[in-house]
Order: sequence, then C-alpha cells, then structure tokens
Amino acid sequence: MHQRGLVSIGTWVMIGLVLWTLAWIISEAIPVFNDLLSLITALFASWFTYGLSGIFWLFLNWGRYSSSRRKILLTGLNLLVVVVGGCLCALGLYVSGKSIHDHPKSTSFSCSNNT
Repeated sequence: MHQRGLVSIGTWVMIGLVLWTLAWIISEAIPVFNDLLSLITALFASWFTYGLSGIFWLFLNWGRYSSSRRKILLTGLNLLVVVVGGCLCALGLYVSGKSIHDHPKSTSFSCSNNT
C-alpha cells in the first residue's frame, strides 16, 4: 500500500480516468454546467493561481521591497502578477456571466439541430 509500484500507480491512473469521465458525463448532462464551470474557474482558479501567489510573496517580503535591486524587480513583477490575476478574474467572470445570460434555454440530450 505504501510502495510505489505498477499496481499503485495504475490504481491512481484509473481513479483519475474514472473521475474525469464521470465529470465529463455530468457536464454534458446538465444544460448550463459548462458555463457554470467556466464561472467557477474564472472566480477561483485564476485568482488562486496568480493573485494569491503574488500576494503571498508581497506578504513574506513586507518591509523589504527596496532592500536590493533584485527585490525591487521582484516586487514589481509580483505586483504585475496580482494585477494580471485580478484582470483575468474580472474578465473571466464577465465572459462567463454573459455566456450564461446568452444560453439560458439549452437542454440536455436534445435531438434538435445543433448547427
């Protein structure tokens, strides 16, 4: 159980494949799920990936922003990362909300013409 062998790696790969397949089936079965998923991704993934990493760096280096030339450059870079993360979050929320607004009447598993 605690060894890294073919069975343990294969088990994790199969668990991942089953969960991804299940998530795909659910996303196709619920009409607005794709748009809802993009809304959640814009809200959390972009901010957690970019915004928080920059904020954490700025917090860890509080008061030492101008102690060296390297710190000044890294401070500017991390401020840029926070701003870009905020822009990605805001723009993603806008586009996702617009998509949900534009597609309110889609149905799951319909036989209508998709063109």
